[in-house]
Amino acid sequence: MSTRKILYVRSGPYKVNLNGYNLQEIGLGKAFCKKGYDFDILYYSDENKIELIDTPQNNLRILWCKGIRLLRSGVYPKILKKEFLKKYDYIIVSEYSQIMAVLLSGLHSNVYVYNGPYYNLFKLKLIEPIYDKLFVSVLNKRLKKIFCKTKMAENFLEKKGFSNTIPVGVGLDLEKYKKEEKIDVSTKTVLNKMQGHKNVLFV
Repeated sequence: MSTRKILYVRSGPYKVNLNGYNLQEIGLGKAFCKKGYDFDILYYSDENKIELIDTPQNNLRILWCKGIRLLRSGVYPKILKKEFLKKYDYIIVSEYSQIMAVLLSGLHSNVYVYNGPYYNLFKLKLIEPIYDKLFVSVLNKRLKKIFCKTKMAENFLEKKGFSNTIPVGVGLDLEKYKKEEKIDVSTKTVLNKMQGHKNVLFV
């Protein structure tokens, strides 16, 4: 039996920094690899290339892909082909409000959405009601399931008309926290100044 494959599409048209941010997709991908899946993550880029992420079992790859920025949504013509998509058993798309959710769910029969904050501040207020009117009912019929990062996110989407939602939490790459990092000089200076004082942390 061949290994099952998952494609995760982070739709936003912004290049991510692998070293400066906890990318939830990588934590999610590692978890799926442990369960016996191969996992490809598509990220927006100014060039097309493939990067391998070291995992003890199965394959985790990043597909850096050129995209078209359409307002605050990314479109990736390279993957919008049934020949490309049929390699994958499952496709997960970030955010219902990204046009790739609509396009991919029309090309593949096993598409899921992984939805973040209950309200996405990156969305354009004028576009949101138009998008919802055009696509919420279509997506509700096409998508297998919408995975929500919080119960609040689930409530938000249910009010929009989605009925196939489930809260699953947030992906986390624990490997990031196993590596010892040398403290930056400026951070060390701040920590030294904090010694012997009452301190407040505001997150």
